[in-house]
Amino acid sequence: MLGTMWGRAAALLLVVALTAGAPRPARASSAATGATVAQAVGFGALAAAFAYFAWLNRPAAQGTVDWGVKGPGGFFIGGFLGGGFVQSARWQLEQAGATTSRVNFEPGLLGGLKAGYFLHSFPYLGAEIEFMFDRHNTGSAQVGLSRPVRGSTSAVLPVYHINVSTLAFHFLARYGFLPDKEVPFGRLQPYVGLGPGFVILWSTYDSAKNFSLEASAGVRYMVRKNLSLFAEYKFSQQWEVELNPMRYSLPGVPGQFSDKATFDFTAHRFAVGVAFHFL
Repeated sequence: MLGTMWGRAAALLLVVALTAGAPRPARASSAATGATVAQAVGFGALAAAFAYFAWLNRPAAQGTVDWGVKGPGGFFIGGFLGGGFVQSARWQLEQAGATTSRVNFEPGLLGGLKAGYFLHSFPYLGAEIEFMFDRHNTGSAQVGLSRPVRGSTSAVLPVYHINVSTLAFHFLARYGFLPDKEVPFGRLQPYVGLGPGFVILWSTYDSAKNFSLEASAGVRYMVRKNLSLFAEYKFSQQWEVELNPMRYSLPGVPGQFSDKATFDFTAHRFAVGVAFHFL
């Protein structure tokens, strides 16, 4: 029993190992390829983990496969939708030696999938892995510069389409309220999560691969013992994200210029979803 549980947990953790990568910027020519590969590996590993889990519980291995919840813990899979916003940030231009005034991001829609496990022996603790995607545009804007560049104290940024692909791993802690016979742990379950993330952030001209700090807080309601609805807040922090090249123009100066932009990327997201619980 213990060996099987650790085997299943190892299969889930394989997702993180397979999707880990060096946190260095990627050139624009490889942006789409890098994002596609990371997403394909993440989904492929997640599918492989559950295929292995289903194989262990195949009808040939046991008389009847019971996918119901067998205790206060167990596996869960789910999906969610929502929205979020990114805090405005100052962009540091390396070659120009200047810092812009705050660049604003537009709110964006969010969608994702998650899978996890709560311990049977100590159901207050668990872990999950989730994949989510959202998009935040900067919009065309004129920003100030901390020092003159070619005689100009401001710069004009084109529209940047910032796509964010996140693979996050959370250690979870929860508590149960409103227990009953069907759900002895409690139908109402507030929870928190904290862990690392791997983010691919790509824009119109370039992309960056970064590690991030991911945190969440939410509440789950067990509609049935194997079906729940949840709402949660997600926080994501990346430090010193690099976009290179970053394009801009200067009022009154002909031509367009390129530079490496460095900035912190702080996202706040809100989501609602549904999850299926088993074993």
